[in-house]
Amino acid sequence: VTIACPHCHFARSLPLEKVPRSIASATCPECNRSFMPQPQVTITCPHCHFSQELPLDKLPTKAVNATCPECRKQFPLPMRTSAP
Repeated sequence: VTIACPHCHFARSLPLEKVPRSIASATCPECNRSFMPQPQVTITCPHCHFSQELPLDKLPTKAVNATCPECRKQFPLPMRTSAP
């Protein structure tokens, strides 16, 4: 999961299980400005390797398949898990 500062664009990757379910605000370690984090997950098609960003809160809570917009093949999406 990637969280990026909208002010200076500093980004940090975290394991999915380390991202809290709700984040009130964060302070960027680079520019020290506060912002509302919008964690993004990179979803990559295992068939053609097309990838795109998806907001973490859009991940399903149960097993579902996605259809790749490039090759039209289906693959399982990662599930959103309970975070600490």
